[in-house]
Amino acid sequence: MMCLNGEINKDGKPDTSGSNIKFNFLTSTDGKIESLSASFEPGMKPPVFTLKPKVVNVDMKTLEQYIGEYTLGTMQVKVSVRNKVLYIFVPGQQDYETVALDDYNFNLKALNGYSVRFEVKGKEKAESVLFIQPNGTFKASRKNK
Repeated sequence: MMCLNGEINKDGKPDTSGSNIKFNFLTSTDGKIESLSASFEPGMKPPVFTLKPKVVNVDMKTLEQYIGEYTLGTMQVKVSVRNKVLYIFVPGQQDYETVALDDYNFNLKALNGYSVRFEVKGKEKAESVLFIQPNGTFKASRKNK
């Protein structure tokens, strides 16, 4: 059996201690691994392997918990659903289409490194939404509870 440097240790596991291959992990602003590169051949540009997050379908009943207006500082942020897709509207900006990662977490499709996470207690409407972006995390509270 072979591994990256052709060695298997006495426990039957890959032994890479003698390998010259170096791995480079690139993380996003939230600390999650986004990509990996490794130099397999000297003098050649290392290939980059990019993580594609698993996209999930969120049912309409769950999405409806998030619809409404939220107060973020002095702004009123609106959350809506069109064609079973969640959208975020921030005044003075475009409607941001989201991509669901799970029932509560959504990436903003047009902005790499930006996401939102809804805070829900029980089966009621979301109480707040966290805007997670490179310069920090900002909490917006539901306007009408």
